[in-house]
Amino acid sequence: MIQIATPVSNFFTDETLRNELIEISDILELRDNNPPLPTNKRYLYHSPLNLLAVWLPEEITRLRTIQNEYVIKAVSSHIMYRYQNIKIKKGQKTEYAEGIGTPLSIDEMKKNAQNNCKILKNIFGKNIIILGENINDLLTDAYEIVTNPSFISEIIRKNDIYFLLDISHALISSINKKIDFEQYLSGLPLDKCKQVHISKHVVVDGFAIDAHEALHETDWILIKNIMKRLDKLEYATIEYYRNEEIFIEQISKLREIIEEIE
Repeated sequence: MIQIATPVSNFFTDETLRNELIEISDILELRDNNPPLPTNKRYLYHSPLNLLAVWLPEEITRLRTIQNEYVIKAVSSHIMYRYQNIKIKKGQKTEYAEGIGTPLSIDEMKKNAQNNCKILKNIFGKNIIILGENINDLLTDAYEIVTNPSFISEIIRKNDIYFLLDISHALISSINKKIDFEQYLSGLPLDKCKQVHISKHVVVDGFAIDAHEALHETDWILIKNIMKRLDKLEYATIEYYRNEEIFIEQISKLREIIEEIE
C-alpha cells in the first residue's frame, strides 16, 4: 500500500490548513523548523544532512531532538555533495552549490555514509528505515560522482538502506549531463526504492532546474509509469509550496494515481 507522505512546509503555519492537510494525508514528512504538530502520530523525517559528509556534533544533537519529540518511522538524507563544506551561489538561472576546499575522495564519501547510517540506527533504533535521496546535477564539481547512478546504487546497497527517488532530480541530472532519461533512471537502485519525491522541473536555455512548480498532465503520466515500476514503494511525496488550493488538488490527483496502480 502506497501512502501519501505530505511534507511539513509553510502551508502548516495556518492552523486550519494544517488540519486539512493532516486529514487528507496518510503520514507527514517532517523537515527542520516544523510548527507545533501532534506528537501521537508517526512521521517520516527528511533530514537536510549530506549522507556523504562528516556530521558535526550539533547536527547529531538535532537528530536526537527529532527522535525525542516524535515517533519516527523512517528517516531520509541526501546523497549530496562531494565536499565537506559548500557555499550556495546565485547563478543566472538558479542557485547552485560550489565546493569549499578539497573534495572528498570516493573512499572518504563511502566511509562517511557508512558511519552516518550507524549514527542513524543508534539514534532512531536498529529497525529504523533509512533512505538515501538522489540530488540534481547542476554541473559544478560539487555534483561530480555523487549524481552518477552507479555511485548512488553502491551507497544504497553497501549500507543496506533504501532509496528515495526524487523524480525531478533524476530528470534534471539526465538533461544537464546529456544522458537519456531512461538510461539514467534504469541505473538507479529502483528495486530498493521505498519513497518518491514528486515535483516539476523547468528547462531554461537547455539547462534544467528544480522549480517545484505545479505538475501538468504529461508529468503525471510519467510519474504514474515510474511508480508502477517500483515494487517496494511505500510513500509518495509532492514537493510544492506555492498555492494551497493547487497543492490540495495535486494531492487528490496523486491519490487517484495510487488507486489506479494498486
